[in-house]
Amino acid sequence: MRRFTTPGPIYPLRATDLSPADLELLTGVLHVDAAAGGRAENKIVERISRLPIHLRRSMAYRLVPCYIAPATTICSLHKGINPYVVANIFELVVDEVTLQFKCMEHFPEFVPPEQTQVLATLKAIQGMWLEPSRARPMPAGTWPFQVNECRACMLCRIAVDRDILCNFRMTLLSRTRTKKKHKAPRLLAFVDECIARHSAWVVDLCYYSGQRAYALKNARKAACKAYRRAKRDSKYQYVLRDQDHVPPSNNAHQVNSSPRSPTSTISRQEAEYERRVDSILACYPPSMDMDSARPVRCSMHSIPLAPEPLRIRKVDQPLPTVSDHREPSSYIPPRDNSNWRRGLTSHPPSPQGSHGKGKARAPNSEELAEEYRSLVTPAEYYSDSEYSDGSWEDAPVYKDQAAAETTWSLFYR
Repeated sequence: MRRFTTPGPIYPLRATDLSPADLELLTGVLHVDAAAGGRAENKIVERISRLPIHLRRSMAYRLVPCYIAPATTICSLHKGINPYVVANIFELVVDEVTLQFKCMEHFPEFVPPEQTQVLATLKAIQGMWLEPSRARPMPAGTWPFQVNECRACMLCRIAVDRDILCNFRMTLLSRTRTKKKHKAPRLLAFVDECIARHSAWVVDLCYYSGQRAYALKNARKAACKAYRRAKRDSKYQYVLRDQDHVPPSNNAHQVNSSPRSPTSTISRQEAEYERRVDSILACYPPSMDMDSARPVRCSMHSIPLAPEPLRIRKVDQPLPTVSDHREPSSYIPPRDNSNWRRGLTSHPPSPQGSHGKGKARAPNSEELAEEYRSLVTPAEYYSDSEYSDGSWEDAPVYKDQAAAETTWSLFYR
């Protein structure tokens, strides 16, 4: 017959893995102050021995790597307790009095004096794990340093103090959402169970912490809004500094200086050009038109003209002058000139024509006419029969006979 066995409880590693019964047993051990003396030590050992196996130290978990189940410092008195749960609860306590107060520490003007005193009381417990030194003196009212650095002993000192438990519950309730579905802080169950151990003060502690949590919640909300706004502005300011290389200022939207860019250089150059043009035009009467003033503008400004690679100069054309800048070219190619035959037969005007002397042709007019003829006249086609097949130079050339005349040849004649 097959035996069915029920699986045992999972070995807890975090505070959220504990059931209410487990929390009651664990706080029963931590509610005894180890510094009370010999009788308190005997009570701690006795209660640890009564813990279930999943709340006690496991020999098998010593083989587990630390990044999976990080170990913690435990004294010889609490060595039988589950060290992983103790380490997780202690980390939650440290986060509650350090990270969760960051917004209110940056903006203390939003926190009323009464809530400021509560925060100072909670931050005073940092003296248990922060060793004082000359470089870091601890403020007045800080808790004494825990010499053996046992995390369970520090939790015992917190669990037996009613004022600290009340302040812890107040700050945990101030972080709880009230408008939407929320998840209670992980440390709240442990704090409530520790308060339940003070049976004579349970009602007073719960009522007092719940009423004061509203004021702390409003202060925390205002500080968090200011912190997020400042963080967003500082991020925008750092982006501007990385892009524009501007030193940070009080106002993130004010930029003291910006690097020079090609666009700004061109605009300044154009502004200088326009300023010089205006100063030149101011020297002439208003009746002077722009065409008359263009040579003066182009000759006196010092800004180099932009190159125009499409303006190609022919062999016999003169070099373009400054006055020809930005004017349409007067050269017309022969293929686009409808009166090209007249241009071949006409003679260019001579420099002496205006003085009544004889007309003279340009020295290269024949070469130009011959070049134009070669451009516009199609090349004649010669067949192989037009050349002699003989091997000597004076061999006769036999041309093909002309084709017979047709009606179309008579029509085009």
